[in-house]
Order: sequence, then C-alpha cells, then structure tokens
Amino acid sequence: MNILILGGTGAMGKPLVQILKKTNQLYVTTRNNCYKDEQNITYLYGNAHDLNFLINIISNKKYDAIIDFLVYSTDEFAERYHLFLNNTKQYVFISSARVYSDCGLAKITEKSGRLLDTSKDNKYVHSDEYAIRKAKQENILLNSQKNNWIIPKFGG
Repeated sequence: MNILILGGTGAMGKPLVQILKKTNQLYVTTRNNCYKDEQNITYLYGNAHDLNFLINIISNKKYDAIIDFLVYSTDEFAERYHLFLNNTKQYVFISSARVYSDCGLAKITEKSGRLLDTSKDNKYVHSDEYAIRKAKQENILLNSQKNNWIIPKFGG
C-alpha cells in the first residue's frame, strides 16, 4: 500500500512509520531535511500546513491511505478535508482523548460525552481550543457524507 503520513516525524508518527514500513510504501511529510529516504520510506520536504504543498503532494501520487497527525485550526481543517477524502481510499484522522469530558467518571472512554457537547462554558465551547477544535473537526467528518475516514478510538 502507498500511505501518506502527515506529521510522521513527530512523537506519535515515528513509531508508526517504523511499524508500517515493513509492509507498505510510505510517504512522510517533514519540515526537517535531516531525514534521508530509506527502503519503503520517501520523505516529502515541506510544510504540510501549506495548502499548496498539500495539493502538490496529493495530486502527484495516488495514496491508499492518508494518516493525519497534524493539528489544524477548525477553519484550516474545513478548507482541507475534501482534499483528503476525495484523494484517498482511507483517511485516518488522529483526534485526541482530550475531546472527552470526565463528567466525574473515574475513567474516560469513547462512551464519555465530549466537552463540545457537555460543557456549560459557552465561551469555551465557541473557542478553537485544542479539545474543542478536535471535536469540531470530528463533526466535519461525521457530516461529510463520505465514509472513507476513520477516527481511531482508544481502550475502554
């Protein structure tokens, strides 16, 4: 499989790259030119937050999957998600456990309510703080009328 990993040189992306490179051809975005291509890994140098860079790398190659570790503003994500969904078989959106509210529970699970939906703090809910932003971006995918995306869930 040809897999594009956006943010694949970060703390979470690096271990995934090491696992996936064993059986897939990877294309990994990075702003750091210290990475050298190796077997099954091609590094794409540039800023993946730059829409023109994204359009260029996505239009020049067909990817079976795009795994996205980047953090966008909600407006940035709204501008990009069609590009991802329309140009891959499977888009993997890495969200965050921080979208969930503990609501007094001992353990947060994917069955917990999301802060966006449970918080009574109107200013917070209308902000673009990280947890709220990720939940809003999940909503964009949920409302996309596409089914080629996934938001990996955690234990529970």
